[in-house]
Amino acid sequence: MEAAHGGGRDAVPAVLAGVRVFRPLPRLVADTSGVTAPLAPVRDPVTGKRTIVVHTVGSLPPWHPEQALRAVTLTELAALWPSGRYRLAVNPGTPWAVTVGAMPTDRARWRRADAAAGGPPRGLPLTHVGRPSEGALAHGLACGAHLPLHNSLPWNDLATSYFGYDEDIDTLRSTWRVTDRAGFTEVPADLHGARFGGWKETPALTARAELAGRLGREPSPGEWQRVVGQVLDRRRADVGLRAEVHGLVPRIAGYEAAFRRDGVLGAEQRVDSLAAFDYGRVISLVRLGLGARLCDPGRAEEAVLAAGRLGRAAYGSWQSFSAAYALTRVLVNWTPPTPIERELYEAGLRGDTAAQLRVLAGEELYVGQHRHEVDADPDRNTWHTQRDPAGDRLYRPLLTRGMLPPWHPDWVFHAVDLDWVARFDWSGPPRLLAVNGGSPAAVILPTAPEHRAVWPPPRRGERPHRQPPAAGPAHRAAARPARLRAGLRRPLPGARRGAVERDGHGLPRLPGRTAGPEAGLGTHRPRRLAAADHGPARLPQQPCGA
Repeated sequence: MEAAHGGGRDAVPAVLAGVRVFRPLPRLVADTSGVTAPLAPVRDPVTGKRTIVVHTVGSLPPWHPEQALRAVTLTELAALWPSGRYRLAVNPGTPWAVTVGAMPTDRARWRRADAAAGGPPRGLPLTHVGRPSEGALAHGLACGAHLPLHNSLPWNDLATSYFGYDEDIDTLRSTWRVTDRAGFTEVPADLHGARFGGWKETPALTARAELAGRLGREPSPGEWQRVVGQVLDRRRADVGLRAEVHGLVPRIAGYEAAFRRDGVLGAEQRVDSLAAFDYGRVISLVRLGLGARLCDPGRAEEAVLAAGRLGRAAYGSWQSFSAAYALTRVLVNWTPPTPIERELYEAGLRGDTAAQLRVLAGEELYVGQHRHEVDADPDRNTWHTQRDPAGDRLYRPLLTRGMLPPWHPDWVFHAVDLDWVARFDWSGPPRLLAVNGGSPAAVILPTAPEHRAVWPPPRRGERPHRQPPAAGPAHRAAARPARLRAGLRRPLPGARRGAVERDGHGLPRLPGRTAGPEAGLGTHRPRRLAAADHGPARLPQQPCGA
């Protein structure tokens, strides 16, 4: 609303391009395969003009079993727009309703805004002012606030759609193997019983907690291993399970040490139960069920309230709850896509920046850029900045090959090396580099000259790699990186916008390896890479499901 009254013609499209937008349509139409549902005009009761209605995530219409809400971008709206003089109505009937023109010049403005925004941001803490922020229901919703925070959705809102009708159905099918209402009703009870997350880790944690109670102190690693062995003896565990559970002891200890360094755990605290992860996933599950129309609001609230009661009984503070949730996430849910990410991750646990730099020196690194920018000016490629929502810091992002995001037709990736990054013009802000930012394999590096001076040179003899490019002009670009370009016209079989890759546990995985000839990528001639001279842009990110 402020954008409509205080900004120019570009203001409203810029706002809509940075948030999730939904179009309502009959569920029967949404379920009809092979049919692209047209945009259906409705008459505005106030102005009498014919409009196309969309809703933002904070103003979705009430839940109805026969109405679906499909996620849509401004580019998709422009492509589907019917002929005729219609206007775009955003959140009609609310105090913040906005109606804007939709002439061809307006729709071109939508496309530009959509391309510039790169989609909704990540990590924004959002609270819905019209929903409870205290009380039993809010407590239950807060148990599942981690993923809404990650996906920049209101944590305290059981909305009538999560990511969109189609995405919610697909996530339930791929993550939970749920395809109908009958199958859906069984899953919350299993989550309330903490039967999913950490079934191998739980015996080790329980044994340590019981031993600590008997000793009156924290057990040593050797004492912990011995008591775990006794538990496994009583359970007559096989050799494979014994090796796996014994291997968890140093992993858990390493994670907890890292949590203490980061302030996630107190100096004398430990994690005794991983049930928090299942309690939190109840909230994500019912949000998906509401969006897929497999769960009604009444049952969803019951499941949330039960999760809140269980979480309150199991954990004495939000700190201990979140530490248990985070520990489960890294123990169960994340598998390094390649040995490179594993080495970076393990070095990060040790706090060994030198080892991380040695790994990066032997690998190709990738800079992402929106395809429309490359096509508009093939001789000038731009290294955009991103903002860290937790620390409010600007940095320049890089990815290792295993962390390249799923295939997307609108993004290309430039291959560079650490030597190229060291010789990039870092004279202006930001002076921070983030490799695999936001993942367990993240490496955050300051780029002041004294820091770059100690970066190791590329290990050219250890992998096939092109020679590092010679320094180029001082036009904020030190070199011309090679470029990997996504297959542009036809998606890979099974690839689609918004797909979520899953690991062996059926849980959403961080972006995995998709580069290479098998993924429709090919090396293109080198281009000049320039620093961004406008606002931050974001690499394409996939929603993290449940």
